[in-house]
Amino acid sequence: MSVIVSKRKISTMQFYKTARDLRRDITKMLEKMFSDESKFCYSRGLEYYLQTRILDLLGNMMETIVSANEIFPTTEEEVMQRKLLQNKAIGYVSNVENELEYLVDLYPTKIRQAIMIVDTIDHEKKLLRRWKQSNSKLLKNIKGQ
Repeated sequence: MSVIVSKRKISTMQFYKTARDLRRDITKMLEKMFSDESKFCYSRGLEYYLQTRILDLLGNMMETIVSANEIFPTTEEEVMQRKLLQNKAIGYVSNVENELEYLVDLYPTKIRQAIMIVDTIDHEKKLLRRWKQSNSKLLKNIKGQ
């Protein structure tokens, strides 16, 4: 039986799936953007810096998401540790957005590719913030025990 679209809930792991999709899409976008001017991540200079910086941020984002998700808090300290990692993941997403904006400033002719990614970045930030809000419920349960 199907569920009406407006009544559907976002899956609890949607933030992870969206982060993986974001990483894949940005990697492909960077590869296309610079494939005509240089080999992907092999040229030296500004393009190389931007590619590696963005890819490093995406890798760090995924690491912190996985690390935070692996913590199933049973104490207040674990809740705070998980929340800290979730804040770092949100920060990495914001940094990726800033680097992409810088990329658009430098290469305005290639703006079309980057614009499509911005909506996904905003969606990922919202998902991560909602995930972070679930810590309040966990903290109440821990304090209630």
